[in-house]
Amino acid sequence: MAQPSIIPVILSALEPYLDAIEAEWQATPAAQRVPTLPHLPDGKVNVRQLVRDLIDREAAEVEVVGRGPECWKATSSTSSPSPSCRAR
Repeated sequence: MAQPSIIPVILSALEPYLDAIEAEWQATPAAQRVPTLPHLPDGKVNVRQLVRDLIDREAAEVEVVGRGPECWKATSSTSSPSPSCRAR
């Protein structure tokens, strides 16, 4: 049996993150703009670092809500989170 696609999960986290970065970019005067995405020396986007930053951001948001990283990992996997980790 085929595994479910991970793409919708990635997009649901990536799109708001990129929208926020774009809003910051647009709000910054053109003369003061600097790259906001992690990049390599040759100017390409560092996708691995982007994913790490996104995971860190998501984990931090969950902790602010009052649920620890163990709940974030549980809700990110295919298994169901424990009742204490479910959204309130």
